[in-house]
Amino acid sequence: MKGSIVFDGDMDIETVSKLINEIDSKLKEYEQIRLFFSSGGGECKYADILTNYLIEHKDKIELIGFGTLGSSGFDVFDYYLGKKSLSNFVILMLHLTDVSQSYVDSKILNSQYSKDMDEDMKNIHRVNIDRYKQIGVSKKHLKRIKKGEDVWLFPQDIAKLDILK
Repeated sequence: MKGSIVFDGDMDIETVSKLINEIDSKLKEYEQIRLFFSSGGGECKYADILTNYLIEHKDKIELIGFGTLGSSGFDVFDYYLGKKSLSNFVILMLHLTDVSQSYVDSKILNSQYSKDMDEDMKNIHRVNIDRYKQIGVSKKHLKRIKKGEDVWLFPQDIAKLDILK
């Protein structure tokens, strides 16, 4: 018997904690859970916590993307290693990782920390671009992403991607 949970929102400490608690509760009732997931993003650190949690339970959770999967919301879906699928109408938003306030503050300080953060962000951006290439994002869209733009992909674009690995 399967249980279902719907998550539709940004990821922060409250929403991710609530979702994890809800999944824990459902796993006591059901052997399998379908998690319908839509998120325009949120704080990367909480998306990472959620991703790791879902991967720990990948044999019990089917992740179904719907609505919008943007920014770190897309990351959760993409990095998930269990069974996953997309609803018939879903929109993706891809971009380079935003900088955190500590990064902005470090730029003001103009210190070695700032230089290290610059290099760290460049490396993170390279990893994201490589990942987008691997799933088949078009050169036209990659060029826009590299310029720092948000790129919205619609069903006709998504059908060309290899994101259900």
